[in-house]
Order: sequence, then C-alpha cells, then structure tokens
Amino acid sequence: MNKQTMLKLTVLMISFGSVACSQSAFDNGIPKAGMVPSATKSWMKVSAPNYADGSSPAEITIGVMNADGDPVPGVAMELSASGVNNTIIPCTTSDANGLSRCRLYSTRAEFKEVTALGLIKLKKDVEFEPLRPQMNSMAVVTSGDSVFLPGGQRVVSSSGIVEHDVMMMDAGGVRRVRTGILGPVLVD
Repeated sequence: MNKQTMLKLTVLMISFGSVACSQSAFDNGIPKAGMVPSATKSWMKVSAPNYADGSSPAEITIGVMNADGDPVPGVAMELSASGVNNTIIPCTTSDANGLSRCRLYSTRAEFKEVTALGLIKLKKDVEFEPLRPQMNSMAVVTSGDSVFLPGGQRVVSSSGIVEHDVMMMDAGGVRRVRTGILGPVLVD
C-alpha cells in the first residue's frame, strides 16, 4: 500500500469516527451536558419465567436514562450474577433509545442477584426455576380393573396409581424417561 492510499484511508477512518461520535452522548469519553446517566431514572427488566436448563436465557433489558428521564445512548454496561453455573452474554452499548440488552443462562435453579455496571449501577433479583416434568399419561386403576394407556400398554391392578412415561429434560438438554408405579400393579 502506498503513502497516498494510506492517507486516504486514514482520512476516511477519521471521517467515520467523527460521525459515530456525533451520535454518542459523550465527547472524548466525557458525558455531554444533560446526558449523564441517572441510577434513579434508569431501570432493568428481566424476562420470566426463567428455567435452569442452560439453553433458555433470562433476557435482560437495561434502560439508561438521564435525570430528566431521557435516553442516554452510548453507555457500555457490564453484567454480573451471583450463584453458580452461569453464562453471561455481554450487554450491548445503549442505543438511541437508551436500551442495552444482555442474556443470562444458568443450569442451577436458584435466586441470583444480577448487577449491571457502567456509569451507573443497577441490581435486580432473578429466579431460575427447576425444570418441570412433562407427563405424557397417567391412569388411576382400582381393584381388578384393566386399563389401556394412550401408548397401547395394558395395565391390570388390584389398586393404585400408575404414572407412565414422565419426561424430564436434564441440564444438558437430554430428555429422560422415568416410569413410576405406586401400589401393586401388573403390567401386560
């Protein structure tokens, strides 16, 4: 690359840089007048419910606002969370509407304290719930009854309850089948 091409490329980069900076609420890293974020006017919302399966994220939206409640664009936010088995997708820089978005994944069912830190500090509690079993079929049988489950399996019992094919998904996303039988049951 010759010197003339380098000079044109440098001028082009400076031009784009000045356009990008004019869209920001900052001038050389210093907030412009009226664009200082306010922790009391800013907010954080978290999606619910959040499941501890490691593949369904808690969607976190941060609204960065000034003292007048107006959006502050260009603020970089960093997310942290208490607890274990967390994966954090970094936050976006706040856009023209003052919105910054992050994602939090977990495989541990627990309450977590989420902290968003930038020019302001916001905290919110987030609950990650355990996975709920998916029940495919259940039959209640009494003395001498013969019942056919939806899968075609015949159950003969003197009394009791049959839980059949309860599906659960583990933290790795693998479906597990558990069959439980309560009471004296004969399965045909």
